[in-house]
Amino acid sequence: MPPKKAKLSKEQLKEAVDGHGISFEGPVPPRHWPAEYSGLFQIVRDIWANRYDDYKTRTDIDQKTIRKQMERVRDLRTRATSLRKDFGINEDTWRSLIEPPVMGRFDQEIVCVRCRNENWHSEYAAQPRNEDDRVNLNTKRERRRQCNCGDGNASRRNEHEDSDEENQTKIFSAVSSGVVSHDPQDGLENSRIPMKPDKIIGLSMNDRYRRYTQSFSVELSHSPVRNFQLIYPFLVLEAKRENAAPGFRSVEAQTAFPIRRFLRIQDELKTASGIELDPLVWFFAFQGEEWRLYSAILDKNKSVKVFQLWHGNLESQDGALQVFQIVDFIWTWARDVYRPQIRRCLNGRVASRRELSPTSTNPFSRSQSVLSVLSVRSASRPVLDTMLEDETPAPEVADDDQPGLQDSYSHPCLDWSDPFNVSSPRASHAIVRHSDLVLFSFRVLEIPDTLKKFHDLIGSLRYDDEKLRMMLDALKAIKQKHRTLRLSKGQIHKILKFWTGTNTQTSYERNTTSHQDQALEAFFLFRTFFQREDWQLKREIYCVVWSPQAASVLNMLCDADIELFVDEESLPPTQDFEFIKPFQQLQQLSGRESMVHALYSTNLILVPCYDDSGRRTELQWRQPHREGIPEQVIVNTVTLFDSVSSIKDGLQSYHYQCGKLLWVLRTEHELGNPAELGTIPDNVGKGGAMIAKKSSAWPQQCPGFCLFILLERRVYEKPQIGNLLRHAVLEREIYGVVTGGAAQETEPLNSAERGLVRRWVDSFSR
Repeated sequence: MPPKKAKLSKEQLKEAVDGHGISFEGPVPPRHWPAEYSGLFQIVRDIWANRYDDYKTRTDIDQKTIRKQMERVRDLRTRATSLRKDFGINEDTWRSLIEPPVMGRFDQEIVCVRCRNENWHSEYAAQPRNEDDRVNLNTKRERRRQCNCGDGNASRRNEHEDSDEENQTKIFSAVSSGVVSHDPQDGLENSRIPMKPDKIIGLSMNDRYRRYTQSFSVELSHSPVRNFQLIYPFLVLEAKRENAAPGFRSVEAQTAFPIRRFLRIQDELKTASGIELDPLVWFFAFQGEEWRLYSAILDKNKSVKVFQLWHGNLESQDGALQVFQIVDFIWTWARDVYRPQIRRCLNGRVASRRELSPTSTNPFSRSQSVLSVLSVRSASRPVLDTMLEDETPAPEVADDDQPGLQDSYSHPCLDWSDPFNVSSPRASHAIVRHSDLVLFSFRVLEIPDTLKKFHDLIGSLRYDDEKLRMMLDALKAIKQKHRTLRLSKGQIHKILKFWTGTNTQTSYERNTTSHQDQALEAFFLFRTFFQREDWQLKREIYCVVWSPQAASVLNMLCDADIELFVDEESLPPTQDFEFIKPFQQLQQLSGRESMVHALYSTNLILVPCYDDSGRRTELQWRQPHREGIPEQVIVNTVTLFDSVSSIKDGLQSYHYQCGKLLWVLRTEHELGNPAELGTIPDNVGKGGAMIAKKSSAWPQQCPGFCLFILLERRVYEKPQIGNLLRHAVLEREIYGVVTGGAAQETEPLNSAERGLVRRWVDSFSR
């Protein structure tokens, strides 16, 4: 029998944890939480403040629920106290008596076997970040009924039960001391790093998930726990005995790599499917009666960040109550948020929804992008002409959206932009996209109309005084009379639908149906950029709106040296037809104009123009600095949108977003580009394609190079794309997205990068 491998020392394990980008942040202040997870983390913090004596006298909670919780608390404290008296008790005995009542929610049936209604009502319910998902979930929750069979009332079967086998099988599975596999790409199989947590909870593998995983187009690791049919784990427990305990830091290090593995398989599924998913793993660590809760996430650089959110003592009434409420809350998240996201990613159904969720991408987390040509030479037309001689024109597809735009979620060119599409010849460092496949997004931010609502919003954003001042300065700067337009809420709906090509009712329209004629002032900001995760070209409209009441609130908060809401004579209403031209001008950008302005991360604002008599003539897009708006104001405005979009519950109604992936059709009757965009040299992009090189500030998982096809004719086949790539390399049509405040030349490709490009070109020859 081979000798047993020695365990890593504490120092060696800590070195491995640090070396693989795993960071335990401790109990940081809420302002340091990642924005997209702050809503979930705040609920745990709220639970931490609960006290048992106050809880048992509450009248806003169903008395049956309170009685159940009090019974659970008494039972758990009795168990914990009895174990305290036995100094010789071992870890396994402690776990066998404490874990089942604490984590039992994940092992119970969801619905009653008699009435088919809900067995348990959670006092704290998790919500998805996507607004449409949140509306749908709340509708579903309103239809759920709690079981009353224990009270002698055999209620009828729930007609609106969930559809995915909740009534036939358990939706969660738990594994004790299961061995977690390493990521094969890490090469850690012989590293002696501990990969055996005391308990792992994930989704149960049922027939539906089995079909999904077997038919998934990309080979992924769905079940990382060896020899167990448990998929996409999301909760880890690690226990240590109370006597001679090694300390919580040792527990953290011991569980670091399994947590990292679970986060990475979630992230791989997100990337492979292209569907919204926020990778998250919960982690309970405990020594005897002392428990801690952590939450682990991936930051923008794909490093693991672990935040401590709670600690408590199970011998106390407060601690026992809190741990039950926290587990119940995590259960609602796993059932109603995490599980639908995993199912949607595996089944690929997001494309049929036609609505995109808010993206976490914020190009302003870096310095302003500039375009820098490595070396541009005149393109040789014979190569391009030869390439297109045998091309069969693709049949025109009827445009059901609006003139100039076409729905493109199933566009064949998307196959070339999928980094996990094994049928596409590509290197791991590069993808192909088309300049005319654009993600159009429209975001609305409503300023609160009362001082209390405004302070509630600021409190939810956890803004300190400096951030609040920056936000107010930004709002004050954009609310100058000559930068705003007067219109109604109904017109906002029309512009949103026009911009995104959306025909169905949007979340903004649904929530403001009864206020279509309400007068508003609005500020419009346009931005075009590449999403830093995947090179998706995006054009986004930011619309800040405020009512007269909201203007009065801002007037109290800002220096009252400007008139925040003006009368109809000084600011006449904007007619629908006035919006058509300026928005169509930006919609129709195609080819090299589309690609180059995204490389520049171009910003424009919409302002009214007047003739000599003072009569308004038209609306035009202008560069912000030409209108006296500093770049930092634009940065703060975008940051405000992103911050408000991430807060929880009803406060999110201040922010609305709608998006759609569309193909820009090049029409014969173009309106011309906005004059502020300027002109592009004739020799740029002349060969039909351009290669973009990412900035070093971009996330590691983003491919380093992207070939953008600029041709109007549809080029989908391998030989055609290969010729375009070779031609772009030959003519040095390589452009860098670099950081810095002014235009500068990108460093020439180093030897490693040149080798990558050569292998990329060679991949189209095989």
